[in-house]
Amino acid sequence: MRRGLEEFPGDPALQAFLAMALYNQGEGREAVRLLLKTLTATSGDRRVQDYRRAIEYYADDLDGVQQTNEEPQAKS
Repeated sequence: MRRGLEEFPGDPALQAFLAMALYNQGEGREAVRLLLKTLTATSGDRRVQDYRRAIEYYADDLDGVQQTNEEPQAKS
């Protein structure tokens, strides 16, 4: 897969297959990062492009950007 990307580095289909292979190898973070980058680079959807910077920021720092649904606990 990586050899194919060396020959065709901008091929989004190969990038998607690489992401699937990475996920199957237990490299979920890298798979998600690659898919998000591929999405923003190839999508013609206006809404994806409107949020491109935010999606790419998140892709570059998956663990640094966290959202929690927990409410702060009141101190007794």
